[in-house]
Amino acid sequence: MCTEIGKIQRQIHDASMEESDTPLKKKLDEFGNRLTSAIGIVCLVVWAINYKYFLSWDVEDGWPSDYCYSFEKCTYYFKIAVLLLLLLAYLLMLP
Repeated sequence: MCTEIGKIQRQIHDASMEESDTPLKKKLDEFGNRLTSAIGIVCLVVWAINYKYFLSWDVEDGWPSDYCYSFEKCTYYFKIAVLLLLLLAYLLMLP
């Protein structure tokens, strides 16, 4: 392809084969990483705030004993935290 159109086609083909990230892709990746971190932190905070509903113990001589852990309640509050974050993400996506 010795014509100008052939040269343009070769340049486009070569550019499409490159794996370099565009500035927009870099910004979107950075935003996605930050959003993922924020969601994870908020989930853990909401879950930790509600620990008293799925973890209990008795106090004897000033020290905790007889721990009682409910996995069912633990997952219930974690699901609530995730759903709250999904709702927040949905509301932020609205125009």
